[in-house]
Parts: sequence; structure tokens; C-alpha cells
Amino acid sequence: MSKSPPDWMFKRLLRSRVQLVKITKDIIPPSSLNPSQYEEYGQTTTTGTTFTIKAEIQPITSQDIIDIPPGMLEIGDAIGFFQKEYVLEGSVYTIKSEDLIIAGGTTYEVQTITNFYQGDRVIYRRAYLKNKG
Repeated sequence: MSKSPPDWMFKRLLRSRVQLVKITKDIIPPSSLNPSQYEEYGQTTTTGTTFTIKAEIQPITSQDIIDIPPGMLEIGDAIGFFQKEYVLEGSVYTIKSEDLIIAGGTTYEVQTITNFYQGDRVIYRRAYLKNKG
């Protein structure tokens, strides 16, 4: 069994700077409502926190679409390669579904994520990114 490549190798390969918008959904509690807002009870509010991370984003071309399951992505979407986790402002974050990635002026929504392993260690994460454009 071969050794896992060192982390610095993947950090060097993932060199593009992109924006990660971590999406948080919260349910509106009844104590925060006044009587005129009762129709919002139980609704969710969505907030986002933006971070700059290093990743590799590859737009889908007509040649790439052949290898992707039908209906998953289309031309104009992208595949993103990410570190297994990011330490940002003292907290550890991972890429999750519904997060947003802003790369090259295009906003993508993370659809599905696949971990790639060597042995029992996660080496990197690949995500299908849907163009929100």
C-alpha cells in the first residue's frame, strides 16, 4: 500500500481563489414575531457567510458532458475540486450541498460531493456545481 500524498501537494494544485458562501437556514421562532407577522411562523430564513478559499473549478464542455450521468449537469455548469476541509477565521468548514461558489464572476450551487480516498484518508473532494447564472 502506498503512502498518501502530503497535504501541501494538494494545496499547491488547488490554486485558484474562489468565494465560498456558506448557506445557513434557520426557522423563524414565534418569539421574534409581532402579531402582524404570524404568517411567517415556521418559515426559514437563509443567510450566507462569504470566505475566500483555494480550489480548482473546471467548466463543463461538450466533451466533458459524455462522462457525467444524464440530467446531473449541462454545458455551462462546472466541476470543482476542493480540500477536504478549510480552516477559516478559526473554524473548520467543509463544502456542503447548497453552498455557493463564486468563480470568475459566475455563481454556482454545490449539487453533489464525492470524497476521494487513499487508504482511509480523504485526499480531496469533488463537487458538481450548477450554474445559478
